[in-house]
Amino acid sequence: MLDTIYIHAGLPKTGSSSLQDGLHALSQAGLLTRVGYPPSNPGLGTGNGSALARELIFTNPAPTSTAQLQAFVQDILQASRPGTPHLLISSEDLCYADVEKFSRLRQVLLEHARSVKLLVAVRPLKAWSYSVYLQLVKAHALAADYDADWLRGHIGDFLYYFRNLDRFEVDTLCFRYQEKDLLRHFLGLIGEDEALAARVPHTVANRSLADEELGVVRAVNAVFADERLCRRVSEAFMAQHPERRGARFPGHREAEFQAFAAELARQLDAFPGPVMDAARAILFDDAPAAQAQAPGASGTMAAADVAVALRALRAHFEARDDETSQLRGLLDFAAGLQPGRDGFDPVHYLLMHPDVLRAGCDPRQHYEQHGRDEGRPSILGPRRSG
Repeated sequence: MLDTIYIHAGLPKTGSSSLQDGLHALSQAGLLTRVGYPPSNPGLGTGNGSALARELIFTNPAPTSTAQLQAFVQDILQASRPGTPHLLISSEDLCYADVEKFSRLRQVLLEHARSVKLLVAVRPLKAWSYSVYLQLVKAHALAADYDADWLRGHIGDFLYYFRNLDRFEVDTLCFRYQEKDLLRHFLGLIGEDEALAARVPHTVANRSLADEELGVVRAVNAVFADERLCRRVSEAFMAQHPERRGARFPGHREAEFQAFAAELARQLDAFPGPVMDAARAILFDDAPAAQAQAPGASGTMAAADVAVALRALRAHFEARDDETSQLRGLLDFAAGLQPGRDGFDPVHYLLMHPDVLRAGCDPRQHYEQHGRDEGRPSILGPRRSG
């Protein structure tokens, strides 16, 4: 019988994928000696508990019998390295488990271990909420600003993160997310050698959109509302500028954030308990007020950054046949940008003339050799009102 089965219920933007990748690498190399971390199914996500979590999640109305849970657990046990006193099951969706199903899972796990322990990473709310926002812009085609409306609309999401933690009736540790040395810290929590973290390169989660990129990606999202395109543009920025840091919290939204935090705290009062108390201590940890940042400071668009987006746009549309939609979208995107300061703006030239964009021509060279004689405008005129 195992000593402890750890369940890592990863919450959004708390480094779950980074942890899972690191643990998988250590497990595959045979370096984990105290905690078994069976491999994951690549088709279900990076966590080895992804299939189990899909059965437990509250949005899954299908009944799950104890026999089914026993089968899931047996598969995980059989895939685990023999001889380790502990076992770790990890998934981003386990925090959303139905309470009754989770209770039966706990009973099944206790047939194989002396104790079951739940691990949940929590972040201070200010940085966390903005990180979630940036992720939605980066990967899910969000075009909205981080403002009062957006914050109000996401109170429910944060409530779901915590609503059941005290109802799972299992020993639970809420630990503080940290950008650096997260894997090292996690290994210590599960009784594994912390020094093993040094054997895994690149354990820091991928960065969020930088200040310079945020406005460009939001502009693309506003016109195209296409998750695949959104991710392509975001990935182009990551590849072009891996050294950039994620966007700063917008200081001019401080008052709106404080109103959001106060309302969330009020609604969390409906979920009392020791786990929620521990989560609150991290969630509402007093952070210094953000430095004032002018509205739009993270929404400005330099020509070089728009050019990165243009290359991604061209690559995305080369494989598509909807020519009319393509032209309209590019022209709409162009209409939402400010002209450059000089007399010729190569970015806008490409946007105003999608045929040049698709052909991959150098915009200045094309204008000088062809565009000027063809009467093509080289810069956007004043914006039309209405």
